[in-house]
Amino acid sequence: MSASKVTKVEITSLIPGEMASLIPADLQYLFERPPLLKAEDPAGYWKLVSHFIDYVPPKAIIEWIWIRDIVDHTWEILRLRRFRAVIASSKSLFEDLAPKCGSNEDDREAESAHRLLAHIKHYQVLDRLIASLERRRDQSLAQVDFSVALRLRQASAEIDAGKFDRPALAAA
Repeated sequence: MSASKVTKVEITSLIPGEMASLIPADLQYLFERPPLLKAEDPAGYWKLVSHFIDYVPPKAIIEWIWIRDIVDHTWEILRLRRFRAVIASSKSLFEDLAPKCGSNEDDREAESAHRLLAHIKHYQVLDRLIASLERRRDQSLAQVDFSVALRLRQASAEIDAGKFDRPALAAA
């Protein structure tokens, strides 16, 4: 379904009601189809979107696009970190490989290390994917930083040029 053929009613039905009120109607198509797996809780994703919107209220369309990109990158990073933790700790994956260990701390650590080594390739792939997503998120954040800095420079230039009243200095 293309964005141009989607009606406001159809879009709103894809975005929870409380979120639809935070996102301008003409930009809601940007938030269609969040990158959720069937086992993931959509409420968690939308809470993350809400936090970003509350913290840095976007004004221009590019800022809404950045919000979506940064939220999606963050969501995927969190997902991959969960997957990586499962690999490092899941007994079901490693029962046949791990030695039968006693109950003391050293034995449990040795068992955990053995489990991790058994699936280190999967762990490393997830680690590289996480690092790649973190770089992409950092690049998006750098674009946001640049945009904000540019707006601040423009505002300063307009003030310096006398387009705005200068604020009065506080009395000493």
